[in-house]
Amino acid sequence: MLRHHQISKNKNLIQNLSFYENPLFLDWTHSSKKRHFLKQISLNEIPENQFCFLVDYCLNALTSAKEPPAVRVHAIQILYNISEIETGLKPEILAVIKHEMEYHSTAGIISCGSKLAKKLRNQIS
Repeated sequence: MLRHHQISKNKNLIQNLSFYENPLFLDWTHSSKKRHFLKQISLNEIPENQFCFLVDYCLNALTSAKEPPAVRVHAIQILYNISEIETGLKPEILAVIKHEMEYHSTAGIISCGSKLAKKLRNQIS
């Protein structure tokens, strides 16, 4: 079983995980584990073969009213990080961020969302 300190100590672990086969990631019901794992993903380089899975997972987490704000903020950051490589996603991610800021706003969502939305707007223009 992966522990929080093991993930923090070994940044290469994020590169080597197979998210599709990792029940620790997919079946977490405790939000603190999701928050910590998403934070570690947002701080590290994301393997391109995991983009589709992470975009889907982060969009679902971001638009879910059940997820706490910290999980949703890390999902926004991961989506932004992926859009830096897959530039075609920028308009869609900007639209989702604006929607969440308007309809499901919290202090964390507004703070992170406005910073990243500004960057995305400048990059799209």
